Amino acid sequence: MKVPGSFFRSIAAIVALPFILTACKSDNPPLTGPAAQPPKKLDRPISQTSASGLTVEIDSRVDILIVIDDSASMRNHQVNLSRNIHRFVDELAKVKAIDFHIGYTVAHDSSRYGVVVDRECGGKLNWEDPGTLKMLKDSTGKPAMDGRRFVTSKDDFRTILRENLDPAKNPDLIKAFVQKSDKNPCAMGPEEEELFTPLLGAVDNPIVLNGPNKGFRRPGALFVAVLLSDAKDQSGISPEEVISRLTTAVGTERTQKRPRVFTVGFKPGTRYGTSVPSHANGTCKPDPAWSLGMDGDRVRWPQETVVGENDNPLVNLARLSQDSPSSQPGNVLSICDSNYGEALARFGTQIKQEALRDIRVPLGAFTQITEEQKNKLRVKLGGDVLVQSVPGRPGHWTHDVQNEVIIIHAQNIDWAKYPNEKIQIDFTAAGPDQTTRPVWQR
Repeated sequence: MKVPGSFFRSIAAIVALPFILTACKSDNPPLTGPAAQPPKKLDRPISQTSASGLTVEIDSRVDILIVIDDSASMRNHQVNLSRNIHRFVDELAKVKAIDFHIGYTVAHDSSRYGVVVDRECGGKLNWEDPGTLKMLKDSTGKPAMDGRRFVTSKDDFRTILRENLDPAKNPDLIKAFVQKSDKNPCAMGPEEEELFTPLLGAVDNPIVLNGPNKGFRRPGALFVAVLLSDAKDQSGISPEEVISRLTTAVGTERTQKRPRVFTVGFKPGTRYGTSVPSHANGTCKPDPAWSLGMDGDRVRWPQETVVGENDNPLVNLARLSQDSPSSQPGNVLSICDSNYGEALARFGTQIKQEALRDIRVPLGAFTQITEEQKNKLRVKLGGDVLVQSVPGRPGHWTHDVQNEVIIIHAQNIDWAKYPNEKIQIDFTAAGPDQTTRPVWQR
Protein backbone atom coordinates (compact mmCIF):
# COMPACT_ATOMS: atom_id res chain seq x y z
CA MET A 1 0.00 0.00 0.00
CA LYS A 2 1.38 3.42 -0.90
CA VAL A 3 1.72 5.65 2.17
CA PRO A 4 1.59 9.46 1.69
CA GLY A 5 4.67 11.42 2.73
CA SER A 6 2.66 13.52 5.16
CA PHE A 7 2.08 10.38 7.23
CA PHE A 8 5.67 10.57 8.44
CA ARG A 9 6.17 14.35 8.89
CA SER A 10 5.36 14.64 12.57
CA ILE A 11 5.84 11.13 13.82
CA ALA A 12 7.74 10.24 16.99
CA ALA A 13 8.46 6.66 16.01
CA ILE A 14 8.40 3.98 18.63
CA VAL A 15 9.34 0.43 17.77
CA ALA A 16 7.79 -2.05 20.19
CA LEU A 17 9.44 -5.45 20.36
CA PRO A 18 7.35 -7.78 22.54
CA PHE A 19 9.02 -10.70 24.25
CA ILE A 20 7.33 -13.65 25.95
CA LEU A 21 9.46 -13.98 29.05
CA THR A 22 9.65 -16.89 31.42
CA ALA A 23 10.48 -17.12 35.10
CA CYS A 24 14.09 -18.32 35.12
CA LYS A 25 17.10 -16.61 36.65
CA SER A 26 19.36 -14.84 34.15
CA ASP A 27 23.07 -14.21 34.42
CA ASN A 28 23.30 -12.23 31.19
CA PRO A 29 25.54 -9.16 31.45
CA PRO A 30 23.81 -6.04 32.81
CA LEU A 31 23.25 -2.99 30.66
CA THR A 32 26.81 -1.79 31.23
CA GLY A 33 28.40 -5.22 30.91
CA PRO A 34 30.81 -6.48 28.24
CA ALA A 35 29.60 -7.67 24.86
CA ALA A 36 28.84 -11.34 24.40
CA GLN A 37 30.09 -13.44 21.48
CA PRO A 38 28.64 -11.75 18.38
CA PRO A 39 25.64 -13.79 17.23
CA LYS A 40 24.57 -14.24 13.64
CA LYS A 41 22.51 -11.39 12.24
CA LEU A 42 18.90 -11.67 11.20
CA ASP A 43 16.51 -9.06 9.85
CA ARG A 44 13.24 -9.11 11.78
CA PRO A 45 9.98 -8.71 9.85
CA ILE A 46 7.80 -5.69 10.44
CA SER A 47 4.40 -7.02 11.48
CA GLN A 48 2.45 -3.78 11.91
CA THR A 49 2.67 -0.09 11.07
CA SER A 50 0.62 2.69 12.59
CA ALA A 51 0.77 6.40 13.39
CA SER A 52 2.57 5.52 16.63
CA GLY A 53 5.40 3.67 14.92
CA LEU A 54 6.41 0.16 13.97
CA THR A 55 5.84 -3.16 15.74
CA VAL A 56 8.46 -5.83 15.13
CA GLU A 57 7.91 -9.49 15.94
CA ILE A 58 10.64 -11.10 18.05
CA ASP A 59 10.56 -14.87 18.33
CA SER A 60 12.98 -16.51 20.78
CA ARG A 61 11.20 -19.88 20.92
CA VAL A 62 13.25 -23.08 20.59
CA ASP A 63 11.90 -26.62 20.10
CA ILE A 64 14.53 -29.25 21.00
CA LEU A 65 14.14 -32.91 20.09
CA ILE A 66 16.56 -35.43 21.64
CA VAL A 67 16.78 -38.68 19.66
CA ILE A 68 18.27 -41.50 21.75
CA ASP A 69 19.59 -44.85 20.61
CA ASP A 70 17.81 -47.30 22.96
CA SER A 71 19.77 -50.44 22.11
CA ALA A 72 21.39 -52.47 24.89
CA SER A 73 24.91 -51.12 24.27
CA MET A 74 23.75 -47.60 25.10
CA ARG A 75 23.19 -47.97 28.85
CA ASN A 76 26.40 -46.23 30.00
CA HIS A 77 25.94 -43.47 27.44
CA GLN A 78 22.39 -42.85 28.57
CA VAL A 79 23.55 -42.62 32.18
CA ASN A 80 26.18 -40.09 31.12
CA LEU A 81 23.56 -38.01 29.34
CA SER A 82 21.25 -38.11 32.36
CA ARG A 83 24.03 -36.94 34.69
CA ASN A 84 24.94 -34.01 32.45
CA ILE A 85 21.67 -32.93 30.82
CA HIS A 86 21.34 -30.09 33.36
CA ARG A 87 24.57 -28.57 32.01
CA PHE A 88 22.95 -28.35 28.60
CA VAL A 89 19.55 -27.01 29.61
CA ASP A 90 20.89 -24.60 32.25
CA GLU A 91 22.57 -22.62 29.47
CA LEU A 92 19.16 -22.00 27.92
CA ALA A 93 17.51 -21.25 31.25
CA LYS A 94 20.02 -18.50 31.99
CA VAL A 95 18.22 -16.22 29.55
CA LYS A 96 14.70 -15.39 30.62
CA ALA A 97 13.65 -14.45 27.08
CA ILE A 98 14.17 -17.97 25.69
CA ASP A 99 11.01 -20.08 25.61
CA PHE A 100 11.98 -23.71 25.06
CA HIS A 101 10.26 -27.05 24.57
CA ILE A 102 12.34 -30.22 25.10
CA GLY A 103 11.18 -33.77 24.41
CA TYR A 104 12.84 -37.04 23.51
CA THR A 105 12.19 -39.98 21.24
CA VAL A 106 14.07 -43.21 20.55
CA ALA A 107 15.59 -45.10 17.65
CA HIS A 108 13.48 -47.12 15.22
CA ASP A 109 14.05 -50.28 13.18
CA SER A 110 11.88 -50.49 10.08
CA SER A 111 13.13 -53.98 9.33
CA ARG A 112 11.76 -55.38 12.62
CA TYR A 113 9.09 -53.06 14.00
CA GLY A 114 5.78 -53.98 12.44
CA VAL A 115 7.42 -56.91 10.64
CA VAL A 116 8.92 -59.14 13.34
CA VAL A 117 8.30 -57.10 16.48
CA ASP A 118 4.62 -56.50 17.23
CA ARG A 119 3.58 -53.05 18.44
CA GLU A 120 2.23 -54.70 21.59
CA CYS A 121 2.95 -58.09 23.08
CA GLY A 122 2.13 -59.51 26.47
CA GLY A 123 0.26 -56.35 27.40
CA LYS A 124 3.36 -54.19 26.88
CA LEU A 125 3.93 -51.52 24.24
CA ASN A 126 7.05 -52.41 22.27
CA TRP A 127 7.29 -49.44 19.92
CA GLU A 128 5.41 -46.38 18.68
CA ASP A 129 5.35 -44.55 15.37
CA PRO A 130 8.85 -43.19 14.62
CA GLY A 131 9.30 -39.72 16.06
CA THR A 132 6.69 -40.11 18.79
CA LEU A 133 7.79 -38.31 21.93
CA LYS A 134 8.13 -40.66 24.89
CA MET A 135 5.87 -40.13 27.86
CA LEU A 136 7.59 -38.22 30.65
CA LYS A 137 6.94 -39.72 34.09
CA ASP A 138 7.17 -38.39 37.62
CA SER A 139 9.00 -40.05 40.52
CA THR A 140 6.06 -42.42 41.08
CA GLY A 141 6.10 -43.68 37.49
CA LYS A 142 2.91 -41.86 36.53
CA PRO A 143 2.67 -39.50 33.53
CA ALA A 144 3.97 -36.06 34.47
CA MET A 145 2.42 -32.73 33.47
CA ASP A 146 -1.01 -34.23 32.73
CA GLY A 147 0.38 -36.36 29.93
CA ARG A 148 2.21 -33.61 28.02
CA ARG A 149 5.25 -35.25 26.45
CA PHE A 150 7.70 -32.35 26.60
CA VAL A 151 9.04 -29.98 29.22
CA THR A 152 8.97 -26.21 28.99
CA SER A 153 10.94 -23.45 30.64
CA LYS A 154 8.16 -23.23 33.26
CA ASP A 155 8.47 -26.87 34.40
CA ASP A 156 10.91 -28.54 36.79
CA PHE A 157 12.80 -29.49 33.67
CA ARG A 158 16.10 -30.42 35.35
CA THR A 159 14.56 -33.10 37.56
CA ILE A 160 12.17 -34.42 34.92
CA LEU A 161 14.83 -34.75 32.24
CA ARG A 162 17.47 -36.20 34.58
CA GLU A 163 15.17 -38.95 35.85
CA ASN A 164 13.50 -39.79 32.55
CA LEU A 165 16.84 -40.05 30.74
CA ASP A 166 18.32 -42.37 33.39
CA PRO A 167 17.91 -46.05 32.41
CA ALA A 168 18.08 -47.04 36.08
CA LYS A 169 14.89 -45.07 36.72
CA ASN A 170 13.36 -45.47 33.28
CA PRO A 171 13.85 -49.09 32.14
CA ASP A 172 11.98 -48.36 28.91
CA LEU A 173 15.12 -46.57 27.67
CA ILE A 174 16.82 -49.90 26.97
CA LYS A 175 15.39 -52.33 24.42
CA ALA A 176 17.15 -55.67 24.60
CA PHE A 177 17.34 -57.51 21.27
CA VAL A 178 15.13 -60.60 21.60
CA GLN A 179 14.13 -63.01 18.84
CA LYS A 180 10.74 -64.72 19.01
CA SER A 181 10.95 -68.30 20.29
CA ASP A 182 8.98 -70.81 22.33
CA LYS A 183 10.68 -69.42 25.42
CA ASN A 184 10.22 -65.80 24.37
CA PRO A 185 6.88 -65.34 22.56
CA CYS A 186 7.55 -61.59 22.17
CA ALA A 187 10.28 -60.41 19.83
CA MET A 188 11.76 -57.13 21.10
CA GLY A 189 14.30 -54.44 20.39
CA PRO A 190 16.05 -52.96 17.36
CA GLU A 191 18.72 -54.73 15.37
CA GLU A 192 19.50 -51.88 12.97
CA GLU A 193 19.32 -48.54 14.78
CA GLU A 194 17.68 -45.78 12.76
CA LEU A 195 17.89 -42.22 14.11
CA PHE A 196 17.04 -40.33 10.92
CA THR A 197 13.67 -42.07 10.67
CA PRO A 198 12.35 -40.85 14.04
CA LEU A 199 13.93 -37.42 13.53
CA LEU A 200 11.95 -36.91 10.34
CA GLY A 201 8.83 -38.56 11.74
CA ALA A 202 8.73 -35.98 14.53
CA VAL A 203 8.54 -33.07 12.08
CA ASP A 204 6.74 -34.27 8.96
CA ASN A 205 4.37 -37.08 10.00
CA PRO A 206 0.95 -35.48 10.63
CA ILE A 207 -0.21 -38.47 12.67
CA VAL A 208 2.63 -37.90 15.12
CA LEU A 209 2.51 -34.09 14.98
CA ASN A 210 -1.21 -33.88 15.66
CA GLY A 211 -1.35 -36.87 18.00
CA PRO A 212 1.06 -37.62 20.87
CA ASN A 213 3.42 -34.74 19.92
CA LYS A 214 0.69 -32.12 19.77
CA GLY A 215 1.89 -28.75 21.05
CA PHE A 216 5.59 -29.61 20.90
CA ARG A 217 6.42 -28.20 17.51
CA ARG A 218 5.57 -24.50 17.11
CA PRO A 219 5.57 -23.05 13.59
CA GLY A 220 8.30 -20.46 13.21
CA ALA A 221 10.27 -21.55 16.29
CA LEU A 222 13.91 -22.55 15.94
CA PHE A 223 14.10 -26.36 15.66
CA VAL A 224 17.06 -28.20 17.17
CA ALA A 225 17.77 -31.94 17.17
CA VAL A 226 20.32 -33.68 19.42
CA LEU A 227 21.19 -37.21 18.28
CA LEU A 228 22.80 -39.66 20.72
CA SER A 229 24.11 -43.00 19.48
CA ASP A 230 27.12 -45.33 19.60
CA ALA A 231 26.14 -46.64 16.15
CA LYS A 232 25.83 -45.35 12.61
CA ASP A 233 22.40 -44.43 11.34
CA GLN A 234 20.95 -47.37 9.41
CA SER A 235 17.79 -45.77 8.02
CA GLY A 236 19.07 -45.79 4.45
CA ILE A 237 18.34 -42.05 4.17
CA SER A 238 21.27 -39.82 3.22
CA PRO A 239 22.21 -36.83 5.42
CA GLU A 240 21.60 -34.58 2.39
CA GLU A 241 18.01 -35.81 2.07
CA VAL A 242 17.45 -35.47 5.81
CA ILE A 243 18.61 -31.84 5.93
CA SER A 244 16.48 -31.06 2.88
CA ARG A 245 13.37 -32.57 4.44
CA LEU A 246 14.07 -30.93 7.80
CA THR A 247 14.45 -27.54 6.17
CA THR A 248 11.20 -27.99 4.27
CA ALA A 249 9.35 -29.09 7.41
CA VAL A 250 10.67 -26.60 9.99
CA GLY A 251 12.68 -23.92 8.18
CA THR A 252 10.87 -20.68 7.45
CA GLU A 253 11.93 -18.29 4.75
CA ARG A 254 10.32 -15.37 6.57
CA THR A 255 12.53 -15.70 9.65
CA GLN A 256 15.46 -17.41 7.88
CA LYS A 257 15.63 -20.01 10.65
CA ARG A 258 17.37 -23.20 9.66
CA PRO A 259 17.12 -26.45 11.60
CA ARG A 260 20.17 -27.23 13.68
CA VAL A 261 21.46 -30.73 14.41
CA PHE A 262 23.90 -31.68 17.17
CA THR A 263 25.42 -35.16 17.39
CA VAL A 264 26.80 -37.07 20.37
CA GLY A 265 28.51 -40.06 18.82
CA PHE A 266 31.74 -41.44 17.40
CA LYS A 267 33.39 -38.53 15.62
CA PRO A 268 36.15 -38.65 12.98
CA GLY A 269 39.53 -39.50 14.44
CA THR A 270 38.18 -41.49 17.39
CA ARG A 271 40.25 -44.64 17.98
CA TYR A 272 38.64 -47.80 19.19
CA GLY A 273 39.59 -51.46 19.43
CA THR A 274 41.82 -53.06 22.03
CA SER A 275 42.62 -49.72 23.70
CA VAL A 276 39.67 -47.36 23.84
CA PRO A 277 38.72 -44.25 25.82
CA SER A 278 36.76 -44.90 28.98
CA HIS A 279 34.01 -43.25 30.97
CA ALA A 280 34.15 -43.46 34.75
CA ASN A 281 31.11 -45.71 34.57
CA GLY A 282 32.29 -48.14 31.91
CA THR A 283 34.20 -48.74 28.73
CA CYS A 284 33.39 -46.58 25.73
CA LYS A 285 33.05 -48.74 22.63
CA PRO A 286 30.99 -48.44 19.47
CA ASP A 287 27.94 -50.59 18.97
CA PRO A 288 28.98 -54.12 17.88
CA ALA A 289 27.35 -53.45 14.50
CA TRP A 290 29.79 -50.60 13.82
CA SER A 291 32.63 -52.77 12.59
CA LEU A 292 32.74 -56.52 13.14
CA GLY A 293 35.36 -59.13 12.49
CA MET A 294 35.06 -62.88 13.02
CA ASP A 295 37.52 -65.13 14.77
CA GLY A 296 35.98 -68.54 14.28
CA ASP A 297 32.44 -68.08 15.61
CA ARG A 298 33.46 -65.37 18.05
CA VAL A 299 32.93 -61.67 17.38
CA ARG A 300 36.06 -59.58 17.96
CA TRP A 301 36.85 -55.86 17.79
CA PRO A 302 39.35 -54.75 15.17
CA GLN A 303 42.76 -53.63 16.38
CA GLU A 304 43.19 -49.86 16.81
CA THR A 305 40.58 -48.77 14.27
CA VAL A 306 40.08 -45.05 13.60
CA VAL A 307 36.70 -43.55 12.67
CA GLY A 308 37.05 -42.14 9.17
CA GLU A 309 36.09 -38.66 8.01
CA ASN A 310 32.75 -39.74 6.54
CA ASP A 311 32.13 -42.95 8.49
CA ASN A 312 29.32 -41.61 10.66
CA PRO A 313 26.18 -40.26 8.90
CA LEU A 314 25.10 -38.61 12.18
CA VAL A 315 28.24 -36.47 12.12
CA ASN A 316 27.71 -35.64 8.45
CA LEU A 317 24.17 -34.44 9.18
CA ALA A 318 25.42 -32.18 11.98
CA ARG A 319 28.02 -30.78 9.60
CA LEU A 320 25.38 -30.00 6.97
CA SER A 321 23.26 -28.07 9.49
CA GLN A 322 26.06 -25.59 10.19
CA ASP A 323 26.26 -22.26 8.40
CA SER A 324 29.75 -23.10 7.18
CA PRO A 325 30.24 -26.88 6.87
CA SER A 326 33.74 -27.97 7.84
CA SER A 327 35.66 -31.17 8.43
CA GLN A 328 35.50 -30.53 12.19
CA PRO A 329 31.94 -29.41 12.93
CA GLY A 330 31.48 -27.52 16.17
CA ASN A 331 28.18 -29.22 16.91
CA VAL A 332 29.58 -32.74 17.33
CA LEU A 333 30.53 -34.18 20.73
CA SER A 334 32.51 -37.39 21.10
CA ILE A 335 30.41 -39.88 23.02
CA CYS A 336 33.70 -40.84 24.76
CA ASP A 337 34.67 -37.27 25.73
CA SER A 338 36.08 -37.05 29.26
CA ASN A 339 34.74 -33.46 29.45
CA TYR A 340 31.30 -34.57 28.36
CA GLY A 341 29.31 -32.22 30.60
CA GLU A 342 31.34 -29.17 29.63
CA ALA A 343 30.99 -29.99 25.93
CA LEU A 344 27.25 -30.54 26.33
CA ALA A 345 26.99 -27.11 27.94
CA ARG A 346 28.65 -25.62 24.85
CA PHE A 347 25.80 -27.06 22.79
CA GLY A 348 23.41 -25.14 25.01
CA THR A 349 25.45 -21.97 24.54
CA GLN A 350 25.34 -22.31 20.76
CA ILE A 351 21.57 -22.79 20.81
CA LYS A 352 21.18 -19.79 23.13
CA GLN A 353 23.13 -17.60 20.72
CA GLU A 354 21.11 -18.91 17.80
CA ALA A 355 17.82 -18.10 19.58
CA LEU A 356 18.96 -14.61 20.59
CA ARG A 357 20.31 -13.30 17.35
CA ASP A 358 20.79 -9.59 16.78
CA ILE A 359 17.52 -7.70 16.28
CA ARG A 360 17.73 -5.57 13.14
CA VAL A 361 15.18 -2.79 12.68
CA PRO A 362 15.32 -1.36 9.11
CA LEU A 363 14.44 2.30 9.73
CA GLY A 364 15.56 3.29 6.27
CA ALA A 365 12.79 1.24 4.70
CA PHE A 366 10.17 3.56 6.19
CA THR A 367 11.52 7.09 6.59
CA GLN A 368 14.52 9.24 5.92
CA ILE A 369 16.09 10.36 9.20
CA THR A 370 18.05 13.62 9.18
CA GLU A 371 21.55 13.90 10.62
CA GLU A 372 20.09 15.84 13.55
CA GLN A 373 17.64 13.02 14.22
CA LYS A 374 20.39 10.43 14.02
CA ASN A 375 22.37 12.30 16.66
CA LYS A 376 19.35 12.40 18.97
CA LEU A 377 18.22 8.82 18.43
CA ARG A 378 17.76 6.83 21.66
CA VAL A 379 16.95 3.20 22.42
CA LYS A 380 15.17 2.54 25.72
CA LEU A 381 14.00 -0.47 27.68
CA GLY A 382 11.71 -0.17 30.69
CA GLY A 383 12.53 3.53 30.95
CA ASP A 384 16.30 2.92 30.94
CA VAL A 385 18.39 4.24 28.09
CA LEU A 386 20.40 1.43 26.51
CA VAL A 387 24.11 1.93 25.86
CA GLN A 388 25.08 2.56 22.25
CA SER A 389 28.06 0.67 20.90
CA VAL A 390 30.98 2.86 19.83
CA PRO A 391 34.54 1.90 18.86
CA GLY A 392 36.25 0.57 21.96
CA ARG A 393 33.04 0.43 24.01
CA PRO A 394 30.61 -2.38 23.21
CA GLY A 395 27.03 -1.69 24.16
CA HIS A 396 23.48 -2.83 23.55
CA TRP A 397 22.69 -1.34 20.18
CA THR A 398 24.35 -0.01 17.05
CA HIS A 399 23.14 2.42 14.42
CA ASP A 400 24.18 1.30 10.95
CA VAL A 401 24.02 4.77 9.36
CA GLN A 402 24.83 3.65 5.84
CA ASN A 403 22.00 1.12 5.70
CA GLU A 404 19.69 3.02 8.08
CA VAL A 405 19.33 0.03 10.39
CA ILE A 406 19.18 -0.11 14.17
CA ILE A 407 20.80 -3.30 15.50
CA ILE A 408 19.81 -4.40 19.01
CA HIS A 409 22.38 -6.76 20.55
CA ALA A 410 19.88 -8.99 22.36
CA GLN A 411 22.46 -11.12 24.11
CA ASN A 412 23.93 -8.11 25.90
CA ILE A 413 20.66 -7.25 27.63
CA ASP A 414 19.73 -8.63 31.04
CA TRP A 415 16.13 -9.60 30.25
CA ALA A 416 15.51 -10.75 33.84
CA LYS A 417 15.45 -7.09 34.89
CA TYR A 418 12.82 -6.14 32.35
CA PRO A 419 9.95 -8.65 32.40
CA ASN A 420 7.29 -7.84 29.80
CA GLU A 421 8.94 -4.53 28.86
CA LYS A 422 9.22 -3.26 25.29
CA ILE A 423 12.19 -1.84 23.45
CA GLN A 424 11.54 1.69 22.19
CA ILE A 425 13.44 3.50 19.46
CA ASP A 426 12.83 7.26 19.67
CA PHE A 427 13.95 10.02 17.33
CA THR A 428 12.97 13.67 17.06
CA ALA A 429 10.03 14.46 14.79
CA ALA A 430 11.00 16.01 11.47
CA GLY A 431 10.22 19.66 10.84
CA PRO A 432 7.93 20.87 8.00
CA ASP A 433 10.92 21.79 5.81
CA GLN A 434 12.58 18.39 6.11
CA THR A 435 12.21 15.59 3.60
CA THR A 436 10.79 12.49 5.25
CA ARG A 437 9.31 10.67 2.29
CA PRO A 438 9.43 6.87 2.46
CA VAL A 439 12.18 5.18 0.49
CA TRP A 440 9.72 3.93 -2.14
CA GLN A 441 8.60 7.52 -2.88
CA ARG A 442 12.03 9.07 -3.26
